[in-house]
Amino acid sequence: MSKLLETTWTKQAGRTAKSQKATLSLSRNMSLLTIAQPSPTKKNSAKQRVRTLLEQERPSDFMLNLYNKKRLDERQVTELVGISRGLLADGKLDDGEIEYLHKWLISQAELTENPLINILYARIRDTLADGVVDEDERRDLLDTLVEFTGSDFEIGEDVKSTSLPLDRPTPPIFFEGSHFTFTGTFVSMKRRECEAAVLERGATAGSLTKKTRFLVIGSYATQSWIQSSYGRKIEKACQLKAKGAPIALVSENDWLQALR
Repeated sequence: MSKLLETTWTKQAGRTAKSQKATLSLSRNMSLLTIAQPSPTKKNSAKQRVRTLLEQERPSDFMLNLYNKKRLDERQVTELVGISRGLLADGKLDDGEIEYLHKWLISQAELTENPLINILYARIRDTLADGVVDEDERRDLLDTLVEFTGSDFEIGEDVKSTSLPLDRPTPPIFFEGSHFTFTGTFVSMKRRECEAAVLERGATAGSLTKKTRFLVIGSYATQSWIQSSYGRKIEKACQLKAKGAPIALVSENDWLQALR
């Protein structure tokens, strides 16, 4: 009987120990879960971070305004090209037309941030500085508008590239170690052939970067350009040049002369 009681007690003790061990294990696990569970404050903080990240992915009012301003500027440049071509229609400029163009540019002052427009504005401002426009200045200004709009083409001929931002006089064009970028439509050869020609002479060719030494502008405009007579590469090259980058803008003809 005593042996039976002893056996029963031993089994009971074993079950109790197992139960206590299981309880202790469960308690520890619950403790770990409690530790891993974020506090309400941390939970709210995490939600706030996620919300902030999502908001950052949305276009801000600033970016939308910037985008709309860029589109507005492009329309104004298109309008300026149209005005300039209208003034060139009869092949001459009178004082009233020059004054109108000057006033229009002043009223669209933000356009002077565009490097090509800035060149045009500076030339008109200098022409009117003394209040008198002589025939040489009138001729120079007429030529400037032709250069800006690429309007020196014949009937049936494609629109020419702007020559307004070209370096004058043409700088020495050297190949060894120089990086060339090409834009526009070339008469002499295809774009890939232009790049191959400079590679054969020890230069590199490709995208427009701060390392670009020469931007070669083809004789004719390209349909993909943002304006009829120039595109983004020409704008960017002018901006880099204004910031001190040693980049030269040269025409297809100037470049061909250097190849020979």
